[in-house]
Amino acid sequence: MEELATGLDQSGVRFAWSVREATIGHVSGEYGGGPTMHRAVGSFLTHFGWNSVMESVVAGVPMLAWPMGADQFMNATLLVDQMKVAVRVCEGAETIPNAAELARVLAESVTSASASASAGRVMKRRAMELSKAAMHAIKEGGTSSRTWML
Repeated sequence: MEELATGLDQSGVRFAWSVREATIGHVSGEYGGGPTMHRAVGSFLTHFGWNSVMESVVAGVPMLAWPMGADQFMNATLLVDQMKVAVRVCEGAETIPNAAELARVLAESVTSASASASAGRVMKRRAMELSKAAMHAIKEGGTSSRTWML
């Protein structure tokens, strides 16, 4: 939690950090909570579970990937390497992201002022395109709707 907090602070971007009610793991100091989505979110640090991915895709928000297990690694491969709407910041439940690297990636993902942020702008554009495609697919008569009805 300290590395995450330091990385967020060093990024120089405004952020909202939402933490769930304490669980046994929280109380014992083993781990912490995560953020919830809001329309003003510029990027989303996520473990890459499918529910988090879908929430971000529909919102058109670029993701910072921290897959920890199971299908999360495949989800990250799809959205980071193939669809390019996310960037990997860390991998594995036992791995802690480097605060300085997290700060850099976070700042690039939400800032459009610097030349180094061009990757962030591209990621945001691609995330918005993916959102439009997802919304088109789930609307009445869309490909998702038609497939579901079969």
